[in-house]
Amino acid sequence: MGCHSSKHLHRELTEIDPLPTKICPTCKQQLTQRGWCQPCEIKRFKDDFHNWTSGNNDLDNIIRHSQLNTTGPLMFLEWIPYDKFENIKEVDRGGFGVVYKATWDLGPKLYWDDSRRCWVREGEKQVVLKRLYNSKNANAEFWNELNRHRCKQNKYIPRFYGFSRSPSTKDYVLVLELVDGDLRHHLKKNFVDTTWEKKLGIVYNIAHGLMTIHNAGLIHRNFHTGNILRHFNGSQFLTYITDLGQYKPADKQNRNDIYGVLVYAAPEVLRGEEYTEASDVYSFSIIMWEIASGQRPFYDRPHNAELAREICNGLRPPIIMETPQCYVELMEKCWNADPKERPDIRELEKTLMSWGWHMGVSQKHSVSDQFISAEKERLRLLEHLGSQLEPFKKPHPESFYKSRLLNFPDLPKPRNLYDGIGDSNDQTYSISGISGEDERKTSETD
Repeated sequence: MGCHSSKHLHRELTEIDPLPTKICPTCKQQLTQRGWCQPCEIKRFKDDFHNWTSGNNDLDNIIRHSQLNTTGPLMFLEWIPYDKFENIKEVDRGGFGVVYKATWDLGPKLYWDDSRRCWVREGEKQVVLKRLYNSKNANAEFWNELNRHRCKQNKYIPRFYGFSRSPSTKDYVLVLELVDGDLRHHLKKNFVDTTWEKKLGIVYNIAHGLMTIHNAGLIHRNFHTGNILRHFNGSQFLTYITDLGQYKPADKQNRNDIYGVLVYAAPEVLRGEEYTEASDVYSFSIIMWEIASGQRPFYDRPHNAELAREICNGLRPPIIMETPQCYVELMEKCWNADPKERPDIRELEKTLMSWGWHMGVSQKHSVSDQFISAEKERLRLLEHLGSQLEPFKKPHPESFYKSRLLNFPDLPKPRNLYDGIGDSNDQTYSISGISGEDERKTSETD
């Protein structure tokens, strides 16, 4: 049965009146949504099973399970032949795969048109294709882990349309919603215009997204600014968290191997311990630092065993001078060497939400005062330095911000550099790119 594609979908949907009784004309049962009869749709999916296969039984079962348990349109996976994609262009390479931008000629299925006896599809759609390295050799554990995370989709996770397969490499491909880009590149492009109020909004949205993941009983395990996406929907920026369940190469499922980005990984993880919610919170603290500074963490040195050893011994990124003190203290709590001393993500989300309330409603508060003062200092630096401001430094040639195997034997037991929270660094850093002491001298001579 051929599929019907609508290039004027939104107009069509508004012109189609729902049935007066909201009853399916085929089975006479109640419709769950406009044009959607769950029993009939499931039967159509079943009848179509023999018409497609991914070539992998485990993956076939995942797709079929999603279709048999769906409760509405855009809530199930499809097997999408690769020839349905046009204008395929590579946009990035990560530790576990290659990312492409493409046009899906028909777009996802929306509902069954009983009068035309075919599926109505959304029509031509821009999507992301993520080809997973060596996924042709992936085992059931890999696919089950990926599916476990997919089932927890929410508004903080990009929509997952289904799977395809590269005809040249035979690797499997994830088909995902297209968004503008990752937070790392967003900060680089927009850092000068990103006020402290905007920074707080970004941090809160990330915390809320991570909270929904933890509330679903999941752990990200590979949390960094390359896996946080920013998308402008025409009226506001949205924040998404991606790559859930993708924390190891598809063909490497040794439970003892640890993969990730060294500078975001918690010290206990570097020592080979299991990922926990607390290790995600540590990664969140490094993301907080990156949002405050606009700089990649430890950009100026090799990302090697020596750095891993120093992180376990308490080394953290230098505190940014222009940062509100409440922000610094929360960040330092999150990167505590002891996982049990780090705040829970739910506590973090609540704290950040209260800060946002004070900023927006009750500006006569110590928290508001700190953010207002930090913003004034940020603007002063921008005016003082002008074109000389270079918040983005060229990274060391041996720094790595893509996921890779983290194998550093004999690392010391993690500890804090100092006993007191708030003293984790004796070094300060300014977004002007000079040390805190030099910045103070510069201010005195103005």
